Amino acid sequence: MINKHLFAILIAILPLVITSYMFFLKDRPVWPDESTLLVISRTLAAKGYMATNIYNGMWADAHIRAYFFPPVYFHVLAHWTNLFGSTIESIRLLSILLAVICLIVFYFFCILLFQNKYIAFLATVLISSELNFGRAARVARMDILIFFFNLSAYYIMLLAERKNSKILYLSSGILCSLATLTHPFGFLAPAIICSYLLLTKKSFKEKLYLIALIIIPVLLGNLLWLFSIRDTIDIFLNQYSLQFLRKRLLEPYPITLFKQFDSFRKQFLIYGAIILAFVIKILFFRKKYDIFILLGTIFSISAVMWGKELWYTLYFQPFIILSACAIVSLAWHQRNKIIIAGVSFIVIALFWINFIQLQLVYKEVGGNRYDYHLYTKRIADLIPQQASIFLSAIPDPYLDLRKNSMLSIYDMPNDEIPPDNYINLLNSVDYIILNIYSNSLLGGYLARNSDQYFYVGEPNQYSATVVKLIPRNERK
Repeated sequence: MINKHLFAILIAILPLVITSYMFFLKDRPVWPDESTLLVISRTLAAKGYMATNIYNGMWADAHIRAYFFPPVYFHVLAHWTNLFGSTIESIRLLSILLAVICLIVFYFFCILLFQNKYIAFLATVLISSELNFGRAARVARMDILIFFFNLSAYYIMLLAERKNSKILYLSSGILCSLATLTHPFGFLAPAIICSYLLLTKKSFKEKLYLIALIIIPVLLGNLLWLFSIRDTIDIFLNQYSLQFLRKRLLEPYPITLFKQFDSFRKQFLIYGAIILAFVIKILFFRKKYDIFILLGTIFSISAVMWGKELWYTLYFQPFIILSACAIVSLAWHQRNKIIIAGVSFIVIALFWINFIQLQLVYKEVGGNRYDYHLYTKRIADLIPQQASIFLSAIPDPYLDLRKNSMLSIYDMPNDEIPPDNYINLLNSVDYIILNIYSNSLLGGYLARNSDQYFYVGEPNQYSATVVKLIPRNERK
């Protein structure tokens, strides 16, 4: 079956491959999350538990246990880095390979839904060329792994429905369990699948049985994990509560994008038109799987607005593409010139907005002006061999600086830490690498305790300020 579709798959993944090559360490720039996740995974590989001292013990007992996210991605990354090393290239390559696998799964998922390889090809090209999908694929975070588990769970569930296979339903439940053990956004998959089964199965007994095949692996997997961390459950609860407290103050990222960027305003308006057209289609030409797509759209929009982070727009992408392709499928079968003209406009608009956004990114970071390793080398050249450093910079130079085992390097926390802890962290270092103010206390601390400033980089390139602090016993 793969050979029959191999050429279409290879062409469909080309946009991802090309943009990954063009923007590999440039968009997104190397992120502090990547350093944190890598250190946790290496601790897991070495000691058998998740922890990090990247904050010098100053944030939420992370040096004892780090439960920012569930464990699956850390196990995957630990095994990957055991085999292929822990450079930024290596850990980002894992995400890109997972993204390629996601595109293959998505292609066959669309064939299952629409029974048309041309529509499946179109859908896969659209998601392959989408900016936020490409960004998630180029960052060493767990988002693409969750995307893979969620998408695979959807595919296996619909395959189970077609084949009437209880084993496949259970397999979908296991994939849902793995998704939830990777990130809270993994709960999208069981929520969408169970809602779909609840609405489409006629027999109450059948609904209950099939939903149980999905839910039991999810409950069992999460209960086993929570049982395994029972001795440190208080740390888990504290770290999760701190993350949710921080999110309360954030504006949903799609709203930020809509306010700040004209290209995203156009993109969201196109998305709104697709959703409206899809709802109209359902009213007049409803197919069974339209319910699944509609539920996925509703749940994923709600999750993106609740999650508020820039990464999470990824989970909405497959459903907006599936909505568009459901309309394409209708046009294909109806042969109606008006519908075909409308569909053509939507598809061209999607490709156009993807091209515009990628063009804007290229203008910002294209060419050779942005070199992560040159940037970090210039920083390293200014730091004495046994210095202690606090990083408050993006791109985050941690992953290169850590090659010098004599340095003590601490990174900015994901969330706000108590003021006394933050000052203690700053008091423990000799240098600060700075291009953003990660905490409101940092500016005042530098005004009181800086000795020398060294600027690294050039305008419109990766740049940072290396601040040498006065001796620790003289600080105010």
